[in-house]
Amino acid sequence: ISTLYALLWDIIVDWGLGPRRLRSFVHGEAAAPYNSVEDAWLLRPSGKRVFSTWVYYMAIVVNTLCRLAWAVYISNNSKVIAQHMTLVLGAVELYRRAQWALLRVEWEQIKRAAEEADARLSGLRESLLTRGESAEAVQERMVAAKIQSNKKRMMSVYTLPEMP
Repeated sequence: ISTLYALLWDIIVDWGLGPRRLRSFVHGEAAAPYNSVEDAWLLRPSGKRVFSTWVYYMAIVVNTLCRLAWAVYISNNSKVIAQHMTLVLGAVELYRRAQWALLRVEWEQIKRAAEEADARLSGLRESLLTRGESAEAVQERMVAAKIQSNKKRMMSVYTLPEMP
């Protein structure tokens, strides 16, 4: 049970993958309608992915197998297995953790880019309203700014943030 919980935590919480409705519930996003052209099963929308679709599916499978590898180590008659497999299982765990870290950093970058864009848009809205512009004009400028923000957000996913 612990292994299954950790596996699901990796996929849904740490990587931002998993079933769309569960992902929306966990991350507090509105569940967008499924678009079979852009969306792949268990993955984020294509605009929120850096790697190819197969990389994410492979990561889920490999992470599952690597998490279950410890069962070989504790199986019955494991004296011979334990002596010969310790190094191999250690290398498997190192690979799993490196893969986890890569996808975790990717998901954090995507989330931060979205948060920064939303903060800029809300600041723009407040400044326009305090200047006394009409609601229609504010709405038009917000739509234009959101389109521009989405373009910048997509580009920021592929670049690392500047260090302070």
